[in-house]
Amino acid sequence: MKSIEIIPYHSTHEMGIKALCRIPVSGDISLSLEREPNYYAGACIQTEEPEIYVCVRLKDGLVCGVFNIGFRRLFYQGKIVKVRYLCDLRIHPDYQKSTLLYRIVKFVNQFELAANGLPAQTVVFADNLKMVQMINSRAMKNMDVPFYHQAGILVTNMLTLKRQVKMPDNIETRTATARDMPMMQDFWLAEASKLNYFPYYDFNELGKPYYHGLSLHNFSLAFQGKILVGICGTWNQKDIKQTRIIGYSRAFQFAKPFYNLYAGIMGKPKLPNAGSIANYLGLHSILIKNREPAIFAALLSAITAAAKDDNYEYLLFALDKNDPLQKFMDHLPNKRQMFGNYYLVNNGEKLPDDLLKSWFYLETTRI
Repeated sequence: MKSIEIIPYHSTHEMGIKALCRIPVSGDISLSLEREPNYYAGACIQTEEPEIYVCVRLKDGLVCGVFNIGFRRLFYQGKIVKVRYLCDLRIHPDYQKSTLLYRIVKFVNQFELAANGLPAQTVVFADNLKMVQMINSRAMKNMDVPFYHQAGILVTNMLTLKRQVKMPDNIETRTATARDMPMMQDFWLAEASKLNYFPYYDFNELGKPYYHGLSLHNFSLAFQGKILVGICGTWNQKDIKQTRIIGYSRAFQFAKPFYNLYAGIMGKPKLPNAGSIANYLGLHSILIKNREPAIFAALLSAITAAAKDDNYEYLLFALDKNDPLQKFMDHLPNKRQMFGNYYLVNNGEKLPDDLLKSWFYLETTRI
């Protein structure tokens, strides 16, 4: 008889899930990825239709695992489709060396992961060694677990605000207003639909849980003449998701003052004090006509200036390694980067060829 059961989420699991999220992730920098005051609110910005499961220890009700396999809308071949997003996998440290991860992956495989033939999405960061090892092992090729097709490398950029990006002369930027909504929606439908698996957004739905805390004033617009050529949103999510710095390894404690001195001179993100919550502003909805770096540079220039005035420490956003905008980012000096593997997941079927022919886009703020 199994000592842990995997069951659908219920609001009565909230306290246990939040306690699980407070447990630090070990490493040279010890972090807790907290979800206060309500876990479910954060799940609703990851997926429009959350489908959450918890792993509960039978003897005492301890929540020792949680994951979300809900749906969200994307574009595929110019049409709006629903695709699963596998996210927010957490396992209690006492069970990270057990068979629980395999049980979870096997459990997920019972679902139709490729809705309408379209695979689910997920990201596994490079430091999640056990999951990466499982994906790369022969076990992942068994019939009772999903098949993970690596489809790209996700680069997470931490861009400091000390050195701002220079504003191009021929591009103007400003904050969106209610009058801009029809133009923004038309631009989204025209440009986002060109790339398979780009997020579908309806600006009339701002205010729904999927857009928690967002309004049109959180979007910056770029124009060439009177023509809209770029949109980029900003999102402060600290009211529902927090990254708390618990502490540092002995080596990092020793090196921290010297690194922060170097980072201050070079314009790179500093290492925060233990106990503090990371003070960053997330970028999202990065939709740029023809993926033109100059348009992105104009938006970054405006956004970094405003974020600096609001006392944020850095911007956080991710792009595909092969995205033309990431190639632009690679030449900026004032950043740190983290890497993850982007996978398309199904039950073993071959992927549609057109999902591997271009770069991808995945919202960092919804990971």
